[in-house]
Amino acid sequence: MHSRILISLAVVALALNTTYAEETDPPHLQFWKSLVGTWTFNESPGDVEGKVTWGLRTRGNALMGWFDNNDGTVAREMAGWQADTETLSVTGFGSGNNHWQINLPKVTATSVEGTASGVAPDGVGYQGKFSAKLEDENTLKYTMDGKTEKGEPLVRKGVFTRVVRDETDEKNWRTPWTWLLGNWEVKRSDGSSARVHWKKPHDDAEMLYGKWEESDGSVLNEVVGWHPDSELMVAHAYGSNGAYFWVRFNNVSPRKMTGWYGNRNAAGETSRGTVELEIVTDDMAKSTLTGADGTVTTETFTRVKE
Repeated sequence: MHSRILISLAVVALALNTTYAEETDPPHLQFWKSLVGTWTFNESPGDVEGKVTWGLRTRGNALMGWFDNNDGTVAREMAGWQADTETLSVTGFGSGNNHWQINLPKVTATSVEGTASGVAPDGVGYQGKFSAKLEDENTLKYTMDGKTEKGEPLVRKGVFTRVVRDETDEKNWRTPWTWLLGNWEVKRSDGSSARVHWKKPHDDAEMLYGKWEESDGSVLNEVVGWHPDSELMVAHAYGSNGAYFWVRFNNVSPRKMTGWYGNRNAAGETSRGTVELEIVTDDMAKSTLTGADGTVTTETFTRVKE
């Protein structure tokens, strides 16, 4: 069950904190506004750890969560407010064929209560009572007390901790990532290739412009940028014949990033999935793209010497 309950929990947590919410907002929206941002989490038993980023959608009527566990699994979650029944509903799906559903009829600005059910990555179903409480503006704790589908007692507890940037650091808007600049050759395991040139327009902007020349003849122009408040690296590119791609990295370190991607090539073929990019040496980087259908494509970036 692991991150599923976490996820639900996290969604619940968002509604709990009132620090950044307007007093005129209904409780569920206060809850969500307080969760917006990036959090680390730990769930027991099992010591499941990872990071989640929550963001409001549909003009404040829904909350999306992007989970990235330290074991490499990922999940997405959507929370919505059912005005007719005054219930906060959470649904999530993970890469381990797991899923969860949480219904929370009791919602305040600082706590939520309801029921949770789902299927864990090991294939075992579960259900039980779910509650969460915001201890302070940066800490959320939850408990799921129930049973597995086999009738075995199951209690899970989790703690979410907000990722807070050091506001006293005048360079806190800088990305930890090491920018790849200049000309690079890209060779892929599917037989395709590309040449890309990345340049940084000026030092006071954590962003790049990229130009991709693909082996199928298409050309794409890319913008890459760092979001210091949510600690996300985001890229968008558009090109000839309807080709495009986007990448959203929510785990960013100096030489490695992980996240999600989506693309369409000039032939109209599309793909969605997870991506990992790692700098191997100063002149080489490698990425792995795992599609939703399980297809794995690797890329090798090699610096072109001037």
